[in-house]
Order: sequence, then structure tokens, then C-alpha cells
Amino acid sequence: RENSRACSYNARFLIGELLSFYYDIFRFVDLCTLTWALPIDDREIHEMLDRMNLMFALAQYHDSLDEANRILLRDQNCQDAYYCRAHSHYALESIDKSLDDFRKSTELCANDVDAINMIGVCLLRKEDYASALYEFNKCLEIDPVNTDSLYQRAQANLGLGDILAAIKDLSKAADLGDQMSEIKLEELSR
Repeated sequence: RENSRACSYNARFLIGELLSFYYDIFRFVDLCTLTWALPIDDREIHEMLDRMNLMFALAQYHDSLDEANRILLRDQNCQDAYYCRAHSHYALESIDKSLDDFRKSTELCANDVDAINMIGVCLLRKEDYASALYEFNKCLEIDPVNTDSLYQRAQANLGLGDILAAIKDLSKAADLGDQMSEIKLEELSR
């Protein structure tokens, strides 16, 4: 029974992560309405962004990286290309490269909560809990009810041994409807 609950949790977590990636990748570009109003070079870059996002959505991470690199050769200030390239690196387990690109993305868009949150996630993967905690705190300053950041900050606090702070964040996220936080709270209460 416990194994089936863990499998169910893992499946829900993976589905949630996948949906989150799809949302993040397509959040900036609305090519149907933008492309034809742009000069030819901008149109080309937007078409390249569309291909890059599609490749990522199809889990063709190496191709997505190649397209992001082509975009960045033309426009070194393309936040979307850094953001997608960072996710591709993360999917390929290149955490340091992912971290660098998420940081470049936030240099171009300082209040991008999703990118800041992913910096924290990368730092969690590197077990740098104090730095991860700092990033999640930045996210929550911008968006105090961001359940992803609350959940991840709880993970950082657990890594630092601060169980009470973790429970506080998980409880807040669970009160906001986050199912992963509810499950983690149940695990901690055993």
C-alpha cells in the first residue's frame, strides 16, 4: 500500500512537472498575433523561438539547445532563448549549465519568478540549501502565494535541518491547494 502511494505521488509529481514545463516554455510567445507585424529579422527569430519551444515540448532537448544557440548568435538579449536553453540543460542533467542560463535569463528579466524558482531548484539539486533558500525567498518576495516556491523552500529548509520552517511553508502551500505539499506534510507527520 505504501509503495502504491509513493508511485501515485511520483506519477502526479512528474505529470505536474511536465505541465509546468509546457506552460513555462509557451508563456511568452504568441506567434500567431506577433509574427507578421515584425520586421523580417524579428519574424525569423520568432519562428526560431517557435521551433525551439516545439523541440523542447517534444523532448528533443539537444535540438532545442541547438536552436537556442542559433537564436543567441543573432540576439544575445533573448530572454526566452536563455530560459528554454536552461530547461533543456536541466532535462539533460547539466545542472551547472542550466543554472548559468537561468541566471542569464533573470539578468534580462529580473522579476521572472519562474526563472528565479528554477535557480533555486538547480541549487537544491547541487545540495546548496542556503543559496537555494535565498532564491526561494526572492521568489516569495515577488509572489508570496507561489506554491512551487513555498514547496521548494520547504525542501531547502529540510536540507538545512529546519523542520519547523519546512512544515510552515508546506502548510501554507497546502492551504493554497498544493497537493504535493499535502503529501509531504503527511510524510513528515509519520
